[in-house]
Amino acid sequence: MSPLPYGLTKQHIAYAVSQTERYFTHINEAAIAGGYPSLLQIVASNSASGLVSDLMILSLCDVHDNFVRNTKPGGFPDILTKSDYDTDHIQKGCCGIEVKSTKKEVWQGHNVEEGWFMAIKYTPCNIKHNITINNVFLAQLVADDWTVCPRKEGSRRTPTANINKNGMCKLRSCVLYGD
Repeated sequence: MSPLPYGLTKQHIAYAVSQTERYFTHINEAAIAGGYPSLLQIVASNSASGLVSDLMILSLCDVHDNFVRNTKPGGFPDILTKSDYDTDHIQKGCCGIEVKSTKKEVWQGHNVEEGWFMAIKYTPCNIKHNITINNVFLAQLVADDWTVCPRKEGSRRTPTANINKNGMCKLRSCVLYGD
């Protein structure tokens, strides 16, 4: 495995995974005790994936001195390096890490992007409707690591770009958490 970017370590990742899973457990236990549904019963699948990503981002920024969350809605990348930017509000940056999470092993974005990508695979658990983070991968991807998936005629689906086989090989070559 090649050196990780920006001083990131597996210990940073383990902390973020632990905090993310603990958050789900805490919120769901409180909700269920109060007679409310769990988070995963309330939010749509894509919202749950976004929540996992957001919690990982916040936890990584909490534990890493040079990381800050990109506060620009839709900004790229999700995690900015403080030493490379004067603000935490960047539309399109070159330094940092984009974070994607999914229940499946197909990671998508709305645009073909180049840079460092963290891919998180999680599983919803039936016990108290929590989550388990199975894997965290990291790779530097380029435009050729993506396949554009335009929407079909008459579809209202948002056009996406999927990380292709080459990009997946890059991600799987750097497992930061899991097997």
